[in-house]
Amino acid sequence: MNHTRPNQSSGFTLIELLAVVAIVSLLLAVVVPAFSSVLLESTETLAKNRVRFAIAGASDAALRNGVEEDTCAAFFYDPRTRRMTIRIFRRIDSLLDTYNPNEDPDAPGTITVERDVFVPDGIDSVFEIPELFAIRGYVPAGWLVPATNSSDAGAWYSGTGEFYEDNNQIEEAQWVFPENFVFDAKDTSPQNGAGRHTFIIRFEGSTGRRSSNTNEVLLVDPGLNRGLRSQQPYRDFNIEDDTDITRWAQRVLNGDFLGERFAQLELIGDRSVDTVLARPVPRIALYKPLDLAASLNVRVNIDSGALYFNGAPRDTLPVPVPMWRVVDTGNDGGRRIRRFFASNESATLFGVDSGRGRLREQTR
Repeated sequence: MNHTRPNQSSGFTLIELLAVVAIVSLLLAVVVPAFSSVLLESTETLAKNRVRFAIAGASDAALRNGVEEDTCAAFFYDPRTRRMTIRIFRRIDSLLDTYNPNEDPDAPGTITVERDVFVPDGIDSVFEIPELFAIRGYVPAGWLVPATNSSDAGAWYSGTGEFYEDNNQIEEAQWVFPENFVFDAKDTSPQNGAGRHTFIIRFEGSTGRRSSNTNEVLLVDPGLNRGLRSQQPYRDFNIEDDTDITRWAQRVLNGDFLGERFAQLELIGDRSVDTVLARPVPRIALYKPLDLAASLNVRVNIDSGALYFNGAPRDTLPVPVPMWRVVDTGNDGGRRIRRFFASNESATLFGVDSGRGRLREQTR
């Protein structure tokens, strides 16, 4: 006797498919935020560890060095990669520089200042910070000088005074951002490198302790102005022709510039495009720029990382815009930044032990 089986469908009904889609959507709604949170937390841990390793590396390098062979952890930002790096530098000598980089060092009445010169400690002494994070340095009240006239042009972080809404705020405590990247690589016109600034944490040679020396220093960091290399004095002292930056710096520092010291300062003084003016700070902050922008109700420029006030047309803003100041109008940008770091738990504050030279998190 033959039996026939009813037709059986191997597919899914519309209701079953909708049920599956609903379940998957529900799972994604739960899993994706959790995964994103774990990923962000992991990235933050990596960023903190990189900062700790860099500071410890600079301290250990100083411990291995001799007396007066100090080291420092220097902070840099590259808008091309949108990442910050911490680099270890070491002291090799000092230079009698002019306070105002625009003045002739041999002219009567020129104010001079002795600045230690630091060079990179090695290619393996660079620590990259994850893209989502940045670092600022804390500058106590009174450390910055308003750029009210040309005689203040050489003061640390005062060379961009034309960008301040309220120059009086600069005399208050500030959180500064590295201003080391300010030049166009294709520009061959004479340029003054005095606009390059950053902050450091300095360590004593032979002890590895955090140094109590808070004077300005010069970091040798080749600029991007390759067009200038064909001009004097760069042609005779081309930093890109020497594979050893230390050897190049010592050659410039020991060179015979009698009667032409302006040429020496053009190469390695504050006005040089191949140096960055830096000063030690007592503490630093690791933070997410987008959190700071949201707190200040400003936007972040996608190219430079600068903080712009909402609604400002890009072509009306000065270029380059200092990233350590908010381009704002009458809203106390510097004070609002201080309030962010004083109260926002998403930012991590660090200090350095004066004895062990190690980084420690600070409570608010």
